Amino acid sequence: MRLIILNKLSLKRLKNTKNIVSSVLAFMFCFLISSCGKEQEIKIDIPDKQTSLVVNSTIVPYNLPIPKYLGVELSSSISIFDTVNQSPIKNASVLLFKNNNFVDTLQYDSINKMYPLGYSNPFEGPLPGDTYEINIVAEGFRPISAKTSIPEKVEIVDFKIVPVGFIDDLGAAWSEIILTFKDPSGEPNFYEIVVGEIDFDPKGYFSLFSYEKFITQEGYYPSPLRIDLKKPYYLLFNDSSFNGEEKTISIYYYPPQFMQYERYVSQHLGNIQLKNVTKEYYLFKTSYLQGLYNQKENILYGMGEPMNVFTNIENGYGVFAGYNDHIVQFAVEETLISTKNPID
Repeated sequence: MRLIILNKLSLKRLKNTKNIVSSVLAFMFCFLISSCGKEQEIKIDIPDKQTSLVVNSTIVPYNLPIPKYLGVELSSSISIFDTVNQSPIKNASVLLFKNNNFVDTLQYDSINKMYPLGYSNPFEGPLPGDTYEINIVAEGFRPISAKTSIPEKVEIVDFKIVPVGFIDDLGAAWSEIILTFKDPSGEPNFYEIVVGEIDFDPKGYFSLFSYEKFITQEGYYPSPLRIDLKKPYYLLFNDSSFNGEEKTISIYYYPPQFMQYERYVSQHLGNIQLKNVTKEYYLFKTSYLQGLYNQKENILYGMGEPMNVFTNIENGYGVFAGYNDHIVQFAVEETLISTKNPID
């Protein structure tokens, strides 16, 4: 009989508990609904920060078939709350030094919107081993300076193109590039690989990916879990795992292709650029790319953490960096894409 009484008491307590929980949930629901219709203005005092000069300049030895136009692009930093576009700084004093010797005061070029370095042939420079420095003064800004150097060229010893190296889940083909180069020993080296159309226009760069761990483990490289992110156009890596060795690597690029009853890789011409870049180039580019990816909202985890982009500009922002490159060209014939994945 006592057992039955205890059960009744337990049921009564349980019923009371359910009533209390239901009341609390109903109150919270009403509170949330009512608060959604209210707007509350929160004032935040954000301290003013002095604007700084921003440099964008990469220098490379004169290289055919299309030499890079060398110069210093100069603008100013802006607040995250500003909606205006950056305008070039046209009236700055830009001093150029080579191997610690003064070279020239650079003059603004309104057509190319930069301060050109003035080199027009391979005998003038820049040359491997050269060091460069810029000192810049502009009214209303703190003076800035930066140094960089030109690394040695690392040549592509051999390469091979496999027109259909991989077929993705959508049935599209990715062409494989297998290339070999000799990494210089005795010092850390940093690389960037770009694959593009024959005219070297950055708008014609192909999307890239790789299974090489020394590439995929880089902080900027998109996680395979981030299906919302596009494949990168640049592959940057360092030689910490193969310093001084002859290295063969495999990468994939997305070639032009079309459908005509069946899917084909289009006939196309392209180029592979292997860049031996300075440490400041590598740190700036990888942190910049990682920052861009972090700004994109993740459908699972929301926004990524903001991060500071590396700069080698003293008292300013941006990058002044050298590199050297070896470029090889290739041709791919029209190729039928098999429905069977060749790497399976």
